[in-house]
Parts: sequence; structure tokens; C-alpha cells
Amino acid sequence: MDGFHGSVDFMVKETEKLHARALSKRIHYGKFVAEAKFRASPDAYEAAIRAQVYILFFRCTQCIHSFRQDSTDGFADVSHCGRGDKE
Repeated sequence: MDGFHGSVDFMVKETEKLHARALSKRIHYGKFVAEAKFRASPDAYEAAIRAQVYILFFRCTQCIHSFRQDSTDGFADVSHCGRGDKE
């Protein structure tokens, strides 16, 4: 084994940390930008927000019903929950 394996591992971990920080910062600032855009013209975004809330509510109720049906044997199959690909 070469003597560089440990340093490569370290560099990969440090790079992953930097990418995670950059992504976190982008998400953090993105929230402020989204709020500013919403406050500037709320009518343009309310319909989209309501649609997303409806979709989220539908998926949650779908998972609850699925869990109730599948849990009779003690093992619930909720692998499809949250994706909306199973009706």
C-alpha cells in the first residue's frame, strides 16, 4: 500500500465538508431570496404554495392509509411514502 492513502482520505473528507458548507450557505440565502420574492408579489406565488401544500397533504394521508392497511401483520411497507408514485 502506498503512503498517500491516508492523505487522500483526508482530502476527500475535507472536500465533502467544503461542499456541504457551500450547499448549506446557498440554501440559507435562498430562503431569504424566496421570502423577498414572495413579499414583493404574493399573488404570483400563493397558487404554487397552495398546490405544494395540497400535494404534501395528499402524500401524508396516502402514507397513513397505507400504514394502517399494511400494519395488520406488524410490518408496514411505507417504502413508497413521500414519493407519490403509488396510488
